[in-house]
Amino acid sequence: MYHYNCFSCDGRKKQGPTGSTGPTGAMGPTGSTGPTGPTGAIFSSLVFNAQMVNQGGSGTPNTNQLIGSDNAFTIRSYSLNSGENVTVTFNIPQDFISSTQPTVIIHFDTQNSTQPSNNVEISLSVIFVPAAGANINISGVVNYAGIIVPVSPAPVVNSFNHYSVSFTLNQTIAAGDFALISTFRIAPTSGTNFNDHIFLTIIEFRYTN
Repeated sequence: MYHYNCFSCDGRKKQGPTGSTGPTGAMGPTGSTGPTGPTGAIFSSLVFNAQMVNQGGSGTPNTNQLIGSDNAFTIRSYSLNSGENVTVTFNIPQDFISSTQPTVIIHFDTQNSTQPSNNVEISLSVIFVPAAGANINISGVVNYAGIIVPVSPAPVVNSFNHYSVSFTLNQTIAAGDFALISTFRIAPTSGTNFNDHIFLTIIEFRYTN
């Protein structure tokens, strides 16, 4: 007598193989674009090199920094000992945003010398007054405390180590104002004074617009 056997030897049904995956369906429509994020701050800088600043009423940089053994490049700068300063005057740009705090950045170099590494301190004094008919007076000077910068002499002759120090201005400034910025090298209030010249190359006024 014959019959169909639908079970395995242990009495369980056998599961058949999995069928092949069907084709991927069509992609749905793209969703709407989200809102535009806020615009980031945009910065600009007014950069005044040594030819644009003055020292004691003189408008001529007092130093040529010669770079390389064949003096291929020259940086014009002001050599500063402790107690000396340089000054720049200009007008605040019309795209300046008065609700922001600009930054003044002082750039300077050290030369190759036998002096040990020590401290340089840089301070800042500024005047900002409206451009039309305002009185420029010593009473309007705002002084910013000195910042100490540890420095070292450059390792080889005809080379220079570059340093910078930043001051954030926290006073009322408006587009079009007359500006006077004077930066001083002063005796360090902490540590030992670096016993060599520094060479001021740039005064930078960085602002948001």
